[in-house]
Amino acid sequence: MLSGGHVPVSPETGRTNIELQHPALVQRSLVAAISSRRFFRTNYGLVGIGPDNIKNGDLVSIVFGADMPLILRPFDKFHKLVGAAYVHGVMNGVVVDIHKRLRTRGLPRRTFHLR
Repeated sequence: MLSGGHVPVSPETGRTNIELQHPALVQRSLVAAISSRRFFRTNYGLVGIGPDNIKNGDLVSIVFGADMPLILRPFDKFHKLVGAAYVHGVMNGVVVDIHKRLRTRGLPRRTFHLR
């Protein structure tokens, strides 16, 4: 499996050495990373990939203390945890800056009660 990090890209081909030397490994890693996952776009224009059972009305939530954004589903007066998600531009500590930008667009801070 491939792991996260920065991989140098050839300026001539636009491809990485691992893509050129091990295409089957790259393909297996991509399939493993996206199997049982679904791409989504939020009302605020953010894109990501989350659990395959996400649906309209679910919330992408930045929960303080969580390693990744969480997908929450409204349920009666509570919310259910659907799962973790990758959201482009919100990972690796960038969330604080994103939060400030979205707050200026009127995004509210909310408290959720999970069940």
